[in-house]
Amino acid sequence: MAKYGRAGGFEEIAKTALATRTWADAYGHALVASGFIEAMTDPIVSRWDISAMELIVNEAGGACSRFDDSDPLKPDNNGRYEMVSSNGLVHQELLEYFR
Repeated sequence: MAKYGRAGGFEEIAKTALATRTWADAYGHALVASGFIEAMTDPIVSRWDISAMELIVNEAGGACSRFDDSDPLKPDNNGRYEMVSSNGLVHQELLEYFR
């Protein structure tokens, strides 16, 4: 998180979250889609790890975006991908932590 400038936002989330932990890329987003967790953040990820998960989370009623609320399936200027997925209810609040 720190390497990609996301540590400050994550530290703020950790202050209010019941629990925080890490999961493998696709698995964490699958947990969001299934309702087991509220959100997953991936500051650097491969497109193949999120392509299907973006569709699955959205179809399950959740939300997916980059940290700036843009399309997670479009790379940044350096060719990197990132994705934030959530149950949809906390998505905008979650993104505020990273602005």
